[in-house]
Amino acid sequence: MTDDLQAEWHRATTRELEARVKNRMFFVTIEPEETAGEGTTDPEEVDSPTWEAVADSVERWLEGLDPKAIDPDAPPSFQVQPGNTPIELSATPKKEKRQGSDPLIVNPFPGVPYFPGSFTTGPPPEFDDGTEPAA
Repeated sequence: MTDDLQAEWHRATTRELEARVKNRMFFVTIEPEETAGEGTTDPEEVDSPTWEAVADSVERWLEGLDPKAIDPDAPPSFQVQPGNTPIELSATPKKEKRQGSDPLIVNPFPGVPYFPGSFTTGPPPEFDDGTEPAA
């Protein structure tokens, strides 16, 4: 997969999960698999029911996690596959006072390092890549 296509997958997954997943007990990181090869679907080719199914599976996964039982140095992971592109997700519990608040995705932009505890001076800015979630 090219770097550009990987970045497109990252942004599309962020947009769709932020819009569809209601659980806000965790910070979720997104890592589209770099090794996805030829025939990798463009994220714009994925229809709304597929994104909804992905979001439902992520919601069920997060609901099954206990924030107090997770080791932050070894966060649980989960793989989704919208289209034919594997995307690895991991979940880090939010501090108690942040649970229930936005954002869900802690690394909304590809290639930018993330620090789950870095939002100590106030809420982070809302993610907006200028596009709408799939209808």
